[in-house]
Amino acid sequence: MRANFGQYCRDGEPPTESVAAVGTGGPGKWDTHIAKNWDGWDRVDIARNGKSATFSSTSWAGTTTLDWRAGKGFGEVTTTYKKLGERFLGTWRAEDGSHQVTFRQSKLNVPASATVEMLKGPACKVRMDLINIWEDRVQPRGAKVLEGEKARYCPPEEFNSEYVVATADGPMELRNLGDATPLVTYRKA
Repeated sequence: MRANFGQYCRDGEPPTESVAAVGTGGPGKWDTHIAKNWDGWDRVDIARNGKSATFSSTSWAGTTTLDWRAGKGFGEVTTTYKKLGERFLGTWRAEDGSHQVTFRQSKLNVPASATVEMLKGPACKVRMDLINIWEDRVQPRGAKVLEGEKARYCPPEEFNSEYVVATADGPMELRNLGDATPLVTYRKA
């Protein structure tokens, strides 16, 4: 069973609390897991023998799961993030030499990320999670300043930028969403 709640929420607003529950005996015996500030579970898959269940939710970033096992109860919530295509991995240097971008692969509970570092001018180093991952493009979000202060393209404009590598051996471009004109062109370092 799954149920999602939101105190004082309006129609269309996401829930703020989610309950995953599995009946373990009579009508009053349940194992439960309550997740606060969680948008809810999309689906529940129950094994034919009833001895295990997986609650899952899929988003633009990946799949989050919560497993239940008979006799053990609920495990930890885990997220398997979308993998970044091989063409992005590594360090890319802007053709004008101003900055570089390094892409790292996702791991269990850690999304793929990019680090932008200025090579000329004022110090700036930021780390960003990557969302909306496709074969040839990714979008950065949630920039965290690691050193210095924000500068031009460090980070790129959030919610309006994407990195594009159109072919596996081609250059990378930073573009505004919906615009094919590159703001910056990069080469693999």
